Amino acid sequence: MIGVNLGTLGYLAQIGREEDILPALDALMEGNYELESRMMLKGVVRYTDGRVEEDIALNDIVITRSVGFHSMRFNLYVNGERFNDYKADGMIISTPTGSTAYNLSAGGPIAVPASSMFILTPICPHTLNSRSIVLPPDHQVMIEFSGASGSMTQAVGFDGDTVLEVGEGDTITVERSELKTTMVKINHVSFLDNLRGKMTQI
Repeated sequence: MIGVNLGTLGYLAQIGREEDILPALDALMEGNYELESRMMLKGVVRYTDGRVEEDIALNDIVITRSVGFHSMRFNLYVNGERFNDYKADGMIISTPTGSTAYNLSAGGPIAVPASSMFILTPICPHTLNSRSIVLPPDHQVMIEFSGASGSMTQAVGFDGDTVLEVGEGDTITVERSELKTTMVKINHVSFLDNLRGKMTQI
């Protein structure tokens, strides 16, 4: 996979919005590139009626409300141990690759994309002491949904693609996927140099 910036900042893109794609194709054909492995996440949703759905994500798995304006309530477990109860607009579970996406906008930390970890960032938590949590890749996270208020519905999104509605008593378990994404690097600018350049555009 090679990143082409069709958005705004494009932290991980190898080809910018205004750049000609032909030089990049030439570099690929000439073998002038490097390969970089990126970790992915696997999420398994278990419903109270016994159904099980699962998918993978390169950037993030996002738990959020899909309809309505009330805050969500959910419980967070790490390796089977209850860690915290949240009242918030949702939770972002991000890989290092996705750390410069929604996670960054929600106030989460930036991670070097080739590293292995995942980042949990609450979305608009209704408390003064909720911060992002960084976990090693061999940990397992489970979120138990406590239900929605009124007509509000809750959902789990995988890279903004697959979206599954969830309700009270349903759970999602997130851990490192056995699958990885291989990214193509055609320029030799380091992530930190690229990050510094992007920061000046903000």
